Amino acid sequence: TLYSNVMEFDKNAIFAGIFAASASVFSKLALEDEANTFIRYICTNSLCQKFIVVYQVICFVFVILSNIGMWIMFTRSLQSHSTTVQATVTNSACNFLFSSIFGWLIFGETLSLMWWLGFSLILCGFIIMSTSEEHDKNQ
Repeated sequence: TLYSNVMEFDKNAIFAGIFAASASVFSKLALEDEANTFIRYICTNSLCQKFIVVYQVICFVFVILSNIGMWIMFTRSLQSHSTTVQATVTNSACNFLFSSIFGWLIFGETLSLMWWLGFSLILCGFIIMSTSEEHDKNQ
C-alpha cells in the first residue's frame, strides 16, 4: 500500500538532513549579529570579548561535526539505494523541514505561505518517488 511504502523512510537520509540543518543553526549562532548582540550588550570588557570568540569557535566546531555526521549518514544512505535520487531528495526534504523547525524554535522565524507550498511540492515529489521506487523493486 501507499502508506506502508512511504513509511519505510531511510533513517540515514533523515539523520543526514537533521545534521545538515543543525550545521546551519550553529553557523547562524556563530555569525549572526542578532545572536551575538545580547552577549555584546552585557559584556563590554575584554574577558567578555574573548568569551564571544570562544563561543564562535565552539559553534564552528559543531558546524564541522554536523557536516561530518551529515556526510557519514548520507553516504550510508546512498549505499542502501539502487539510485542516488531517493537518498538525495530525502536528505534535502529533511534538511528543509528541520531547518524551518529549528529556525522557528530557536530564532523565532516565521514561514511564509510560499515556503509551505514549496515544501508541499517537495513532499509530494518524495512520496511519488518513494512509491515508484518500491513499484520498480516489485517488478
